[in-house]
Amino acid sequence: MKNAGVVVLLAALLLLVIGCANSTATPMPALTPTAMPVTTPTPTPSPCSNGVAVAETENNIGLVNDCEALLKARDTLAGGALRNWSLDVPIRQWDGVAVGGAPARVQKLDLESWALTGEIPAELGNLTGLEWLVLHHNQLTGEILPELGNLIGLKALSLGYNQLTGDLPSEILRLPNLANLEVSYNQLTG
Repeated sequence: MKNAGVVVLLAALLLLVIGCANSTATPMPALTPTAMPVTTPTPTPSPCSNGVAVAETENNIGLVNDCEALLKARDTLAGGALRNWSLDVPIRQWDGVAVGGAPARVQKLDLESWALTGEIPAELGNLTGLEWLVLHHNQLTGEILPELGNLIGLKALSLGYNQLTGDLPSEILRLPNLANLEVSYNQLTG
């Protein structure tokens, strides 16, 4: 009985399809897909793109990234030595920061004997144009972070005379251009 009902239903559908094919009714217009508007989120401009900290930001994207990294690092390091690292001062005038190259990048960060405390900020690993990192003679604590191994252009790393602990990360030992590594007078274990 159940199969008979299915057969009747199929027959009715077949007649409906045949009837529509033979009908002189006006065909339905073809549906054309309409594109839905695509909204892409507008990227939030970097505070460093204010035209003061970094001029000509469209030509200095790397320097904008360096500015962001240094401002985050400033907030991690304790001490008042980094007072002029601000959006109101051009990065080229920031204390301890040397900018060079084309395109411009932070190439040297020399904060020797600035009475800095706290840990080495991981954000320093984002300064990919850095060639010299000097944090000698401060009171920095914690471990030397593997993020510093991102600094593939680094030629000199001076972290001596701090209170750093732990092992020296292997990422640092693999830096291809590192010619000067100074980590003495810390409490490193390996």
